[in-house]
Amino acid sequence: NKPGLRRPFRAELQRGGSRTHLGRFATAEEAALEVARALGPVGVAAALEEQRLYQSTGMTAAEALAAAEAEGLTMVPGNCISGYKYVSQSGPRFALGSHSGMDTRKRFDTPEEAALVYARSLGVEGSKAETEAMIHENPTLAMPIAKRQKLSES
Repeated sequence: NKPGLRRPFRAELQRGGSRTHLGRFATAEEAALEVARALGPVGVAAALEEQRLYQSTGMTAAEALAAAEAEGLTMVPGNCISGYKYVSQSGPRFALGSHSGMDTRKRFDTPEEAALVYARSLGVEGSKAETEAMIHENPTLAMPIAKRQKLSES
């Protein structure tokens, strides 16, 4: 966006390591339409799904847990302070670690929200299988988080 230009909005795509310039447009809507045309219907659907997976919605812990239950997902437990695999504190917020394969720049309000995003990336069966594998490796992970945190403090 460059105010003062006749066509201040630039549209471009990044695929792999290269960027493709699609042009400059008078409005943000025109630029977005050009990106959508370049992506095509399947590409737009994939981009929207990726955005849904990575987007922080400012959920409370209860909302994230309810969403996981409604979607049939299992929150993957972890051997860390947050209680969830790959979820760590980053300042006052939470993030997914680099080993998760997710965008590590994204920040979440609660560890449950970050864990929900990770569970969504795995899907219903994947999150269940990952949880079972973690519990097989460390049976204490089957305990509720609060109980595990109490054990680690003593």
